[in-house]
Amino acid sequence: MSFPLTEKTLELNILKNMLEDIQHNFSPTAYLYGFSLRHESMTGMDATIRVPGNPDMLALQFKRAVIRNGPIYVFKFNNNVYRDQHNMLYLSALFASPPRSVFYVLPAFADINELSRSSPNFLAGTYLLDPRPIGPVNDRHIHSMVADISSRTCVISSEFSKEKIRLYSWKEISEAMKTEEVGIKVDSFLEKIRFPQRSIRETAFLREEKPVRVNLRALMMPMRTR
Repeated sequence: MSFPLTEKTLELNILKNMLEDIQHNFSPTAYLYGFSLRHESMTGMDATIRVPGNPDMLALQFKRAVIRNGPIYVFKFNNNVYRDQHNMLYLSALFASPPRSVFYVLPAFADINELSRSSPNFLAGTYLLDPRPIGPVNDRHIHSMVADISSRTCVISSEFSKEKIRLYSWKEISEAMKTEEVGIKVDSFLEKIRFPQRSIRETAFLREEKPVRVNLRALMMPMRTR
């Protein structure tokens, strides 16, 4: 019997690798924290990796490949119930300081067998995409990311973006952590992603007002340990 590859399976295994990397390179006391249902409904976030006394984090949004053709992997995005997931992530990336603190996570595993062959190191086949170059999505539709892992680039299969966007490796992000080029204060991030109605109306690129509830399926990872 073959089990389907789910986003949750990808999250669990990749987060394990990320936590181990952070524990080895930053702090052995880092740990996973899962949100209550109440807090998840407010922020849309599933879990955090935290270092005691550390206020900084990185936000990640996991996606699962739906099609593979050689080095080409296709991922669906903006596919939550309200079809506003991308704009929530995009706005969070714009608010982040310093930049490069919010990413899509695109694991290049098409099925459970491909994932199994990569065990126990899943980070080598995991790529990260900054949502800012995509820009806002001014509709309520599902769109596709077409990632070419051979060139480490991605294009958006839609009318609003055709330019190639760079894909980052976890190693690049990990190195950037050491020089503190990524990461955002947890309290500042949580305050800003709740987006009051007034702020939503004043956001010029949104053609219609968004719900207050943030549907951001994400991970927060602390960066700084000193």
